[in-house]
Amino acid sequence: MLRRLDADTLAPRPGGRFTLGEYHDAWAFSPDRRILAFGTYRRTGLRLVDPVTLRPVRDVPMPIAAIGLGWVDPERVAVLLQSGGVVLVDARRGQILRRWPFEYQLPCEGLRQTVTPHGVVFAIASQTGGGLRLLRIGPSGELDVADLGRARSPSTGRGCGVPALAVEPSGRRAFVAGSHGPAAIVDLRSLHVSYRSERRLTGPCRLTVRVCTARRGAIWSTPGVLALSGVERTARPGARPRERALGVAVVNTAGRRSRWVDRSAGRVAAMRNGTLLAYGGRRRGIRAVTPSGVTRWTALRGTLIRTAQATDRRVYVLDAAGKATYVLDARSGRSLSKSAGRSRLDVLNGRDEAGDS
Repeated sequence: MLRRLDADTLAPRPGGRFTLGEYHDAWAFSPDRRILAFGTYRRTGLRLVDPVTLRPVRDVPMPIAAIGLGWVDPERVAVLLQSGGVVLVDARRGQILRRWPFEYQLPCEGLRQTVTPHGVVFAIASQTGGGLRLLRIGPSGELDVADLGRARSPSTGRGCGVPALAVEPSGRRAFVAGSHGPAAIVDLRSLHVSYRSERRLTGPCRLTVRVCTARRGAIWSTPGVLALSGVERTARPGARPRERALGVAVVNTAGRRSRWVDRSAGRVAAMRNGTLLAYGGRRRGIRAVTPSGVTRWTALRGTLIRTAQATDRRVYVLDAAGKATYVLDARSGRSLSKSAGRSRLDVLNGRDEAGDS
């Protein structure tokens, strides 16, 4: 359901609502913010909605569900399909202009795309071995591919590998890390790939473990400062899978200095002022911490957190059990309201123009 909610209470506000249907966790504003695009199942595919009236503009059916998307320009949208590749859509006419076939693992929940001055970027993992590739659909509408083979993010029947994808604020470089191998740094203009094996950037899985997958996360706190997080899932033959938090670390990408800011958390979000929100993993509650490691506030102590998203003034939190949604003051962590739980909550007026939560 797409609808307007009160920023402090999440109570419905006047202005209509729109039923998205089988929503596949991807959304994006057009560059002029006149259209909202959503990824849904194959029959409705790419759904285009007027963000003012919340009325549908048009649907563009897809061969299969649309699970990642980004606007190449005000009239064209690049769409990552659940399987089978990438398509380029004419949003004004509602037509698929091009399709590029690829084979890849069913992309798991996580950040799959980002929009840059050099085009829309997707990160995918190969079906065999989980080798990562970065796809760039540029302003000309052409597709280019960077093979990040030394960085891998395999998935197994016991776990789903989710690579970290983050583009620095200047839009010049992308950072991609999986559960195995070094992190890849990609120049988005030339698609030149370099690798970094510094300890907090390296995939955490150990060679002695037969099965290892990880959910990685990365986000720029401020220009030059990258925050990393993750949860590792391992299993030995005949044993039950075990999960452990990888913690939250910050890396100064210019000087390559790094430090831990929270060893117990498994996920991280960021506010516009650079403050990090550490949660998940073994951490109960949510902790607001500066990149230098100074705690600004801690809220919801004792509560396991599923996800958190921030705007300039508020932090929206879902508990792990899906029973409660909290609105916190971003400056103090004070709880402003508590409402019924939700399976998910995507805040579309926060830090990003596009993404998944």
